[in-house]
Amino acid sequence: MKKSIFYFREIGSGLDSGMTIQVLNDYGHLSAMGNDVFVPVYPIVNSDVAYGLNAVLFKSSNSRIRLLRLHIWLVLSILRSDRNRCVLLLRERKHLIFALIARLLLGVTVVSELHEGGIPLTTAKSFRRKFQWFLDSVDGVVFTNYSQLHFLANRGYAIPRNHIVLPNGVNTRYFQCAQPASLGSSQVMLTYAGQFTPWKNIPLLFESLQYLPERFRLRIAGGKVQGSSKAYVDGLVKQFHVDGRVDYLGFVAPGQIVETVLSGSSVLLLPLGDSDIAQFATSPMKLVEYMATQIPIVAIAAPSVIALSGTDTVYLSKMNALDFADAILTAVSDSPCAREERIVRANTRAVEYDHRERARRYDDWLCSILARP
Repeated sequence: MKKSIFYFREIGSGLDSGMTIQVLNDYGHLSAMGNDVFVPVYPIVNSDVAYGLNAVLFKSSNSRIRLLRLHIWLVLSILRSDRNRCVLLLRERKHLIFALIARLLLGVTVVSELHEGGIPLTTAKSFRRKFQWFLDSVDGVVFTNYSQLHFLANRGYAIPRNHIVLPNGVNTRYFQCAQPASLGSSQVMLTYAGQFTPWKNIPLLFESLQYLPERFRLRIAGGKVQGSSKAYVDGLVKQFHVDGRVDYLGFVAPGQIVETVLSGSSVLLLPLGDSDIAQFATSPMKLVEYMATQIPIVAIAAPSVIALSGTDTVYLSKMNALDFADAILTAVSDSPCAREERIVRANTRAVEYDHRERARRYDDWLCSILARP
């Protein structure tokens, strides 16, 4: 069934945002399933926003004008489409009222995709009622991690019947090309690639490094193209007294991550903090990318991690530097056979999150919703 799918949130065309990359990849593959997928783009920087999508450009620097144009364009586009096969995709609760009005007047189907920013962190009764109303009012909800379901259920929310769990997708063929460090290498290269948002607990990487032998080095890539990321890294180096043991590569474009950052690594690292976002709400894109490689992984044993990796694919750590360092030592000193078994299991799981598999499941689910009376 060919569908017209409208992603109802503007994204920037700069590729230094994990959200932008996720949207372009996941919905580009949904487009490849034979659907017409429309994504509104505000061109912050010049880049190629192709991915098989219909990128709708709104160039005004005034965000209110762009939003008004987006509303008008959406209504006109829906009127020109087969409304029985139109899906309005929200990111969390953004633009919910407009979407529900569009459903009432135009007959479109409304689906919301939940990421870490959409999970209710407050326990206020008024907000709980609003959030439950949101879950009940849309036609379907896409959760991006099973831990989100447990989080909501444990807090007394009724899970909507029409839901699916679709973690962030991964290009398994691309990340399979990452070459691990040679076994005879004198240095042990520990690698992290990602953003530096507070709930990711980046300081844990530097703190754990100080408990490891001198031959262990940290290679870190991420932050933003522009900003104070280098100063942030330099500050952590000084704070934890690991001078001369850290290689900061800055922001690395997605197409260069495997060759420039991951290849040559002995262990890939995934730190997380103790916030509800980190523990329950996130679907770590880097974790599923790591699991497609041939390199061992050390990660915090958060519910959000275990829901994606299981307990027998990555080396899991408690949330303190000594335990994280011990998990790294275990990953390095483990027998080749045991390490290989973990990698094989991780690779098998990663295939479940491949963009093509995600798009297939997403498409089947959307068809089932549209087929309901």
